[in-house]
Amino acid sequence: MVFYFIGLGLSNPEDISVRGLRLVQGAKRVYLEMYTAILADWNFTRPYPAVTRLIC
Repeated sequence: MVFYFIGLGLSNPEDISVRGLRLVQGAKRVYLEMYTAILADWNFTRPYPAVTRLIC
């Protein structure tokens, strides 16, 4: 199993790199980190479990 970190770009998820997009499309499981990037206005074609951080 390989674990990749893929950035979605600075302002828009459409700024993802071509290689990153191919990796996401071929992945069995994708986690979407929502702590540092708020993408509430975006609709994704498949459900992604959101990964959040617990702040104590």
